[in-house]
Amino acid sequence: MSHLPERSNITLSNTSVSSKYLFDALCKTLTIKDADFSSLVTVTNLNTGDVIFNINGTSKGVLHGRVVTLDFDTTNMNDDDQLVVVYVRNSVSENVLLNNILSELLLQTEILKSIASM
Repeated sequence: MSHLPERSNITLSNTSVSSKYLFDALCKTLTIKDADFSSLVTVTNLNTGDVIFNINGTSKGVLHGRVVTLDFDTTNMNDDDQLVVVYVRNSVSENVLLNNILSELLLQTEILKSIASM
């Protein structure tokens, strides 16, 4: 497996483009190393122009933790091909907001249950 040189991540809204990955073309695997990785959106091989993973397309794969086994046949590609890996960030502030909303909904549900039982 080859490791591409570190590049800075590009952030667009709640998506990011990762530069921290390991690509094993022969094994058809992609290991994503970003700590805030939560949902892979698309992976494009810039050397070949192929979209090797697309969440809404036919090129998908199986995700196990941070390792994606690709459905796309990458065996003719090189481990050091440059990939564009786009994923949805799982930000702490978004999680805190969602947890606060969930807590409030649970509290409101309990209040409504107690009113209904009166």
